[in-house]
Amino acid sequence: GEEICHYSYPQILTSWGLLYKRLLSIFPEKLYIKGKDVVDVRDDPIRPEIFFSDGSSDSADLIVGCDGYWSSIRSKCAPEAIPKYAGYVAWRGLIPENMVTQSFAKEFGPLHAFYLGDSHQFVHFAVAGSDDSIDIGARRFSFLWYVPFTNSQLKDLLTDSDGVVYSNGIPPSKIQVKHIDKLKNDAREILPDIFS
Repeated sequence: GEEICHYSYPQILTSWGLLYKRLLSIFPEKLYIKGKDVVDVRDDPIRPEIFFSDGSSDSADLIVGCDGYWSSIRSKCAPEAIPKYAGYVAWRGLIPENMVTQSFAKEFGPLHAFYLGDSHQFVHFAVAGSDDSIDIGARRFSFLWYVPFTNSQLKDLLTDSDGVVYSNGIPPSKIQVKHIDKLKNDAREILPDIFS
């Protein structure tokens, strides 16, 4: 848990929510399609077209699919590009700044911190608060903890308490309590005290 190196690489880190709101505010609302499921894309160099599950369609000079790592648009335009499980899970979280000590916030607020363990990596940085504030005291601290999982462990993790198995990621509210408890115990055992 001791600092072994420190590099000065000025950068800007943000939350997805803040970035989304900023981009949405400058993009004409009539050109942004929300709340529709894509079922097909016609990849035409002149005028691509997109088809929705409700039977409607639309065309544009450029179609940008922002529908995640299991993108239905990518599967239509590049069916050979299939994500493959890499052998690890990325636990993600946001902690309101008022839930950490002032000394932690002061020390780690300006840093993009990493902890590299034998088979895992922990990444930590400050982002805007839920109200988009970047003021000290109103921010959130984001973390990513990359942890190895076997295929059988992954299947168990992606199974909710009702027995429903999610193939490509489980909604946070559906994760079984035993996995959250294990995450917390592993954090206490593996991570430096300052991060656990």
